[in-house]
Amino acid sequence: MTVVLILISLINPSFRNLIQNARATQCLSNLQKVHIGTQLYAEDNNSILLPVRAKRVQINLSPSSMEAMPLAQIATKQSDGWQALEHWNCPARDYQSQQEGVNFILAYQYFGGIRYWTNPWGRFDSRSPINFNTSSPGWVLAADTTAKIDGAWGKGRESSYLNMPSHRLKNSTYPAGSNQVYVDGSAQWFDFIDLVFVHTWATDGSRNFFMHQKDLGAYKPPKEAGAFYQ
Repeated sequence: MTVVLILISLINPSFRNLIQNARATQCLSNLQKVHIGTQLYAEDNNSILLPVRAKRVQINLSPSSMEAMPLAQIATKQSDGWQALEHWNCPARDYQSQQEGVNFILAYQYFGGIRYWTNPWGRFDSRSPINFNTSSPGWVLAADTTAKIDGAWGKGRESSYLNMPSHRLKNSTYPAGSNQVYVDGSAQWFDFIDLVFVHTWATDGSRNFFMHQKDLGAYKPPKEAGAFYQ
């Protein structure tokens, strides 16, 4: 059956578009489940969200956070290591959330616990959720891995960056856009033209991640942070 679908998709571009749309829809559903799991964790931890590694690496959980992954519905511990739950994997990106060394690499961007946004233009108080009760409903909780790695789309070591960006334009490594879910649980698609480079843990231009959020606080993105300059 899979072979038949592949042959049809090669013959019929509209069918290929249908598959892409279905994956984008499933991705939105996955992100809403990400919201549910992280909210469940927060309800048991005084509304505090499970933090990313060093409270700054949005695709990485450190060992101190990993033991809480079952409660946050991120992964379960098996005899051979951690196994990510299916909704933590974008269907449009052939990559599974997985352990790498002592850390756990996420297949989505996740902004829990990030106190400061850093980028080539400075460091800013973040508008990312640390406490569910004190976070704005419109702050991004999680988003697709729309990332430019090592100065190019589709680059970077496979163990962490394989098949980024998640959603691509047809026959290209260039991003089509991103799904994202907010603190209030709503989820939405944005074309890449509407995204902006907001936060990274590497300010040298080697790890540029994009999302869309209206409230950016003191961060006023320069034109170079927008899609036209990528």
